[in-house]
Amino acid sequence: MAIEKVTESWEGLDTDAGADGAEATRLFDVTFDSDTPPARRPLDAWSATDGTTSVPALYSPHKHNGQLFVRRKWVEGRGPFHFRTHVLYSTRPVSPAGESQSDPFADPLAKPWEVEWGFVTVNEQIDRDIHGNPIRNSIGETFDPPIMREFSDLLLTIRRNEADFNYARAADYKDAVNDDFFYGFAPGCVRCVNYSGRRAFTGVIFYWQVTYAFHIRRGSWLRRILDEGYKTKKMVEDVEKTVKIEDDEGNIVSQPWPLNGNGYRVESELINLLWAFWLEFEIYHLLPFSVLGL
Repeated sequence: MAIEKVTESWEGLDTDAGADGAEATRLFDVTFDSDTPPARRPLDAWSATDGTTSVPALYSPHKHNGQLFVRRKWVEGRGPFHFRTHVLYSTRPVSPAGESQSDPFADPLAKPWEVEWGFVTVNEQIDRDIHGNPIRNSIGETFDPPIMREFSDLLLTIRRNEADFNYARAADYKDAVNDDFFYGFAPGCVRCVNYSGRRAFTGVIFYWQVTYAFHIRRGSWLRRILDEGYKTKKMVEDVEKTVKIEDDEGNIVSQPWPLNGNGYRVESELINLLWAFWLEFEIYHLLPFSVLGL
């Protein structure tokens, strides 16, 4: 079974151009030997090659005009062993991104990944300014309600076709944070915010269209809280106890008082010097993102 010859034909060549774009057609005559099954001949003619001349692939550029790309192909029977493949070029945008534009004879698992970078904006509470100083009023108290700020974080989205969808792994990785370097970002900076799959098929091939999305925070995903409260540790008769915090006049405080990171109140003169301590907590579980093969 073999293709004997592929020849580009001059018959029927045309070009159509206007304000909305341009189209052009190329034609290829394909001849087969008698051993090729009849039903297979038009299928093979769609992407035929004889080693010297080949029918262009979808999305490939025109050899004489780099602004024209293959948009569509169809095969016409001209005889038992002779088929003509019509190749339509167009300047209109075409991309493998749309499923309707996918090569119908291509292996869906071989389709290139789609990678998209963008931003996600979130509004979150802040407790220090851009210089690292705690945000307090003129007498050292925190604001109630707290100050909020918008953060614009990177969002990486990857879409690819996979033979199967591991829903158990998806459940594990949803909201997990990277335990290793991922796309150049250090451990603790990347959170998986989407891991979903949609079953699809091409011909008789079933596969999964899987979407991954990663929210990237350049600092880390540790939850940082200003250390403050209404109680402090205090040594009473050589025993460490927890007591209510009093101000310098001996009054029980009515606002959270800064603590030193070890449970003890910060002295007033240090508060005036903008002394502050933060506590950090891991609130997302860590997993190796290299397992995802991305």
